[in-house]
Amino acid sequence: MRRIALILLLFLAAGCDQEIGTVGLDLGTLFPERSDWFWKYNNTDVSEVSFWHNMGATSPDGEEWTTFRAWIDSEQTIIDDIGDTPEDLGEAEDGWAFKAYWARRPNGWYFMGFSANPEGPNSELGQVFYEGDGIPFALSNVTTGVTWETEANGNSWTTSPVKIEDEISFNGQSYEGSWDITIESDTGDTPFEGNWTLMGGPGIIRWDVNAFRDDTATGAPWRHVRNAAWDDVLGADI
Repeated sequence: MRRIALILLLFLAAGCDQEIGTVGLDLGTLFPERSDWFWKYNNTDVSEVSFWHNMGATSPDGEEWTTFRAWIDSEQTIIDDIGDTPEDLGEAEDGWAFKAYWARRPNGWYFMGFSANPEGPNSELGQVFYEGDGIPFALSNVTTGVTWETEANGNSWTTSPVKIEDEISFNGQSYEGSWDITIESDTGDTPFEGNWTLMGGPGIIRWDVNAFRDDTATGAPWRHVRNAAWDDVLGADI
């Protein structure tokens, strides 16, 4: 009996040197992947709003990517561009600011690039597609202190997810269990790097990036107001 106990103790001691695998949170489950939905945001003084429309999959660079088309302007200007009635939603819209592209891969979501409206107010941003897998955005197996690093388009990139422990509130809504995702390049000046806040359900509830910073002095973010099916974008509660 004593021999068996000794063997068991030696086995357990040897096991202490073995690396134990961990399974973290899958942040990809927080990504707003529903096609043909819209997300509405406002800025700090509510002088402008932003509408994001998930157009589904497009192939601007050969690979199918989830594509969001976004408008940024006064609300009435955007609504006039989208259409005066729900029946107008199928007509062409020309006032959008940019399209943003994401790819879903086995380990989560990657930011793949953007295209500015060549006829829009931000046409100088042009079009950029990120090589390889793209820029890590919302990946799986998230544990405390994790960061994701990659090289793309001549830059070094770091993505840092951090859980927000406190409840946050804005626009009459309160959120618990959200995550901040910060994307940084080594030059710090690329258009869509900055901070994104994700939460299960609405998806992206705040965003603050270089090219569309609401307040360059304070970095005040764009804040979630509402999301729903695209055919409800002209509803009474916009």
